[in-house]
Amino acid sequence: MPRVRASQELDPSELRRYAAVGAQARLEAIASEMVAIRHAFPELANGSVDDVTTTTAATSPSRHRRTMPMRRLRATMSPVRRLSARNTSAWPPV
Repeated sequence: MPRVRASQELDPSELRRYAAVGAQARLEAIASEMVAIRHAFPELANGSVDDVTTTTAATSPSRHRRTMPMRRLRATMSPVRRLSARNTSAWPPV
């Protein structure tokens, strides 16, 4: 297919033909990727992912965010605030 310069305009039928050729090439690439994936993961060949996802989800630990006691939070934030105030008072650097 000839290369089209950006300055040239395509009529809608020609643009649609190019899009169809690109879509066909992409479908062929996806099909080859599917073959490679099914070869790498034979348990997925039957189309059922439930067995794989339930075992993975059941074994993953739950994430729990620990909170800091207010006393320690205040003790931590006080020096940070002082440092921030000191640094912003001299901004912008000369």
